[in-house]
Amino acid sequence: MNAVNEKTRYTKRGLLLRGILPVFVAAALLCFAGMADAARRTVTSGGDAGVGTLRYVVENAVAGDTIVFHPSVTTVNLNSYLFVDKALTIYGPVTIKQTAGGRVLHVKFQADCTFTQLTITGGNTGGGPGSKGAGVINYANLTMYDCTVSGNSGGGGIHNGRNMTLNNCVIMNNSSSGGDGNDDSLFGSAGGIGNSEFGSSLTMTDCVVVNNTCSNGLAGGIYNGDKATLTMVRTTIYNNRNSCLGGGMYLSTRATTTLTDHCAVYGNSPDNICGATYSADYTCRIGNWPNKSATKFLGYRGEKEPEPRSIVGDSDVAAVKSALANPQSALYGVIEQTLAADLGKTVPEKSTSLAQLAGMAATLYDANTFEDLALTSTDLSVEYTASWPENARYYALFARADESGYELAERGVQFEIKAGQSLPDGATPPDFYEEGEGLMTWRNVVTDGGSFDLEPAPGIVTFRVCSVRAAEAPAASSGGSGCSTDVASPLALLLAIPLLLLRKMQRKTHRTSQGGDQR
Repeated sequence: MNAVNEKTRYTKRGLLLRGILPVFVAAALLCFAGMADAARRTVTSGGDAGVGTLRYVVENAVAGDTIVFHPSVTTVNLNSYLFVDKALTIYGPVTIKQTAGGRVLHVKFQADCTFTQLTITGGNTGGGPGSKGAGVINYANLTMYDCTVSGNSGGGGIHNGRNMTLNNCVIMNNSSSGGDGNDDSLFGSAGGIGNSEFGSSLTMTDCVVVNNTCSNGLAGGIYNGDKATLTMVRTTIYNNRNSCLGGGMYLSTRATTTLTDHCAVYGNSPDNICGATYSADYTCRIGNWPNKSATKFLGYRGEKEPEPRSIVGDSDVAAVKSALANPQSALYGVIEQTLAADLGKTVPEKSTSLAQLAGMAATLYDANTFEDLALTSTDLSVEYTASWPENARYYALFARADESGYELAERGVQFEIKAGQSLPDGATPPDFYEEGEGLMTWRNVVTDGGSFDLEPAPGIVTFRVCSVRAAEAPAASSGGSGCSTDVASPLALLLAIPLLLLRKMQRKTHRTSQGGDQR
């Protein structure tokens, strides 16, 4: 390359840099200016007017600001709607209460907000057209963490008209009066949550929707509107009421609803899910579990049946969950071989030779401990009855007394029927049984001083047990259209007590001193 070309190349590069560099500098200055504008603002008064109140702080904040509360402010009493029309992050813990009627919070189009540890209560929008969302009405992108929306009436707890994400939130004890029967007044009416605008999206993870009511409206718990999307993960909807259809959920035509990872919709009236088709994976529960009559204890002293204590969050149970998710773990391998045998995968002449399963998904359903049970003999027998789907089986894992982990205990099978077969003569089915459904009853034994007895004293046993469902094919199932009432799920296992589905809402520690967790 000659000197002229070399000079030309560097001259062009210099011109290019001189042209672009100011642009980059200007952009960087704008960014820094925006960062400088963002601030952390503190609410110092629980009133509704004047410097230091939440309303004053919101009105004077700029997009990107974070709002926190002085420790002395535990409740904010509003006298009218509070409009949030800019992108703000609001951290509690605090209760925001409407005291003069009307809605509590209205999140407007310009606002992309995050709310954490807020309790939103006291909203009352009366009823009829325009009353929806007495607690929160959202027309922006709103994310809520660890929030409670309760005690709002007229228009229900929440109405979502754009994009909303709820994480570890409780929606409870809200009510909607529906409307007068015309389309405008009914549109989106729900006691708990209305997700009713065309194209709106609601995602719920680890949430509970409970004890919400609706009269002359669409849903007690959740309404998912036409062309709206609802996605639920580990979310429970129970004990919600409506005066007509849609006690738990009402799904409009062309709504998209997906339930995954141990969602539960049960105990709602007059039905659990009504309307359009939904999708629920094999871990989810729609309807009521069987009741206690499906389990029998034999060999204990006294008239009162043994009662369990949940150990779902304990470290040894967490180890079981981890092992179930690991195809290389010993526990997974034992369950896989047992499932293959139960599904008839063994070669008749060689019981140890197993055919390859198409795949296995094992899920922990519940875990309990039974403590200090006095015995009439050396053994405590626990008889279980469970629905028996075609490609799945249920197992009880007992903790070993030497603390070496959990073991798939030997079970004495009393009878097993496959789907479509009749019950054996003289067999009394449990309350949840439906004719033609597979069913199996078996018995496990905890021996005094044996490998599963955690209490060394003679005549007394203490044991820990996990219930597991193992399925060959984890294919998703689709709920049909129409209404689902409280019919027991064919995937149900009763292990000593009905599955406890109301998870304790884990409150986060106060993050105000650090300015909050940005997640």
